[in-house]
Amino acid sequence: MKLLFTVMVALLLSGLSPAGLHAIQSPLLMGDASSYPLAGHLEQYVDPSGKMTLADMIAPAAAARFTPLTGNMNRSYTRDTVWLRFRMKRTASFAEDAYLRLGPQYLDTITVYFQDVENPEDPAAYRQIRVGDHVPPAPQSVRSTDYVIPFALPPQQLCTVYLRVQSTSSVILYGAVHTPSSVISYNNVSILLNSGYLAIALVIVLTNFLLYLRLRDRLYLFFALYILFIFTNYISSAGILTVLLPDQTYLVSDYLTGCGFGLTVCAFALFAINLFQFTAGSWTHRYFVGIIILGLLTVISVPLDFYGSIVSIMLISLILTVTLLTLLSIRAVGRKEPGGILYLAAFGLSNIGYVVQFLRLLGLISPHWWNLYAIQMASLCNMVLMTLALTERVYDAEQKALTAARNAETKAVELAKGMTVELRKKQQKLEETLEGQTRFLEMISHEYRTPLAIATVNLGIIEQRGVPEGLLAEPLRKLGRAVKRMAEVFDLVLERTRHDVDVTRIDRQPVNPREFAASLVRMMRDLRPERVIDFRSVELPTVMVDPPLLGTAVLNLLDNAAKYSPEESVISLNLRPVEDGMVIEVQDQGPGIKPEERERVFEKYRRGSASSGTSGAGVGLWLVREIVAAHDGGVSISDNHPHGTVVTIRLPIGTEC
Repeated sequence: MKLLFTVMVALLLSGLSPAGLHAIQSPLLMGDASSYPLAGHLEQYVDPSGKMTLADMIAPAAAARFTPLTGNMNRSYTRDTVWLRFRMKRTASFAEDAYLRLGPQYLDTITVYFQDVENPEDPAAYRQIRVGDHVPPAPQSVRSTDYVIPFALPPQQLCTVYLRVQSTSSVILYGAVHTPSSVISYNNVSILLNSGYLAIALVIVLTNFLLYLRLRDRLYLFFALYILFIFTNYISSAGILTVLLPDQTYLVSDYLTGCGFGLTVCAFALFAINLFQFTAGSWTHRYFVGIIILGLLTVISVPLDFYGSIVSIMLISLILTVTLLTLLSIRAVGRKEPGGILYLAAFGLSNIGYVVQFLRLLGLISPHWWNLYAIQMASLCNMVLMTLALTERVYDAEQKALTAARNAETKAVELAKGMTVELRKKQQKLEETLEGQTRFLEMISHEYRTPLAIATVNLGIIEQRGVPEGLLAEPLRKLGRAVKRMAEVFDLVLERTRHDVDVTRIDRQPVNPREFAASLVRMMRDLRPERVIDFRSVELPTVMVDPPLLGTAVLNLLDNAAKYSPEESVISLNLRPVEDGMVIEVQDQGPGIKPEERERVFEKYRRGSASSGTSGAGVGLWLVREIVAAHDGGVSISDNHPHGTVVTIRLPIGTEC
């Protein structure tokens, strides 16, 4: 047990320590294997000034300046220039033409110095090659997600290689020496794995975006944006962009990496706020708003060149954030919220990967294969598990909707039963009301018919005996016509109401429009002798109409014109033909009807605002429209310039009116 503990401490120290336990690094000896990693053969020197040259590094006193590294180099976020040195020798069994592979792709500049001649202390003995995402690419025979540099090395010749590394991002370097077949195989596997990761990410983005469009829930939109920005960051930081667009990568790499990371943080915080529905003003809500602000600062830090200063704070904040979300997921599981277990699994597993990634980026652990891909594995688990959790959320919502629908159906049935009983009561009450209405109509018939009959009989007697000429002659004739008209209207309405028939049921008869309108004008002049009525008409073909009903409609319009226009003004009744029928126009010079009221005044019991102070129930225009509609016509209201109203009735002409 003590031995196991000692071994674990030694392994931990070897991963965390920037300097190794050996004083001198042995050369990289290449033999039968197809690739050899540089880890364990690197020596490091930090140049804070960034001004030291290769000549300074190969000076006789340079040996004391380099510190051996037990693994790969990791200086975290620093502006210091870092020099690395390693030596290599190949045997006859290793290929003469080989490749030096260096990564990661997001390093700004890596200057490689290969020793070409035997004197390692002569600067002229070194061949210089520059790579990095700030360096325009040189033609390469192999496209790779890392930097691949070809070289040739005679057998048994010791070759010293210097690497000068500068970057505004995390200063990490790993690498290996490959045979041609090995580097191609490595690149193919790397591209395949990275492409698969990106393809899964795009599928998840599309799925959640479609869910957002279908459900209009912003939770799915923010999750889709979160994965999309991971995709944007990863396509640059993992070197996929170099494979796709090698000639443009150095122009946009920093923006895709840094801005993609900042936007990923913003979208992730918005997703968390909507996922756990934090109350506005609570400390959790304020915390995640702060994370969004940090993410935006990270975005603008790229063009303003302070990315390295803020990203360390961001990484530490994200470790706390993922830990907080894991605790919130545990609470969701305790509350038995839908998807709670999947939330916990997603944040718990990804928490491990993010912690490993952040510790590596902060320079606390050395880069190795198991931590170089930690973030990919963590984010992939997070994507898949969170998608499943959101799917379960949709399923739970559907089940609740189905339950609510079943409950609503049950309540509807119960309500229908209750309404049936209520309707029966209403029906009985209505029947009683109708019976009372019938009795009322019979009473009205008796009370009104008797005086009308008396007036009619007496007027008839006077007419038989001869109306003496004088002051009473004309008033008696007008009175006779008015009583006759009143009896006709009363009989019409009473008969159709008694038989429960629509008032607008029409009994068509052939009518001469001009003579029919002239009779209405005479009747109106008898009823309102003080009003001036201007009647104009041309000869029109015979129409099929219901004379009493249509007469009621036109008289209603003439009566309205008389009520709402000044006493000294003229009322006009015009008949004229149109293409598909005839038009009856009634014009007055009253206050008019506002445009916004012209449709509403045709509704039952609805009057215009200008009718205030004038008697009426709001039935006349409604009755006009009903009668005209029964004749297959239409009625409309317009302005009578300079003031007043024009009501237009349009009727078809033909055998059917």
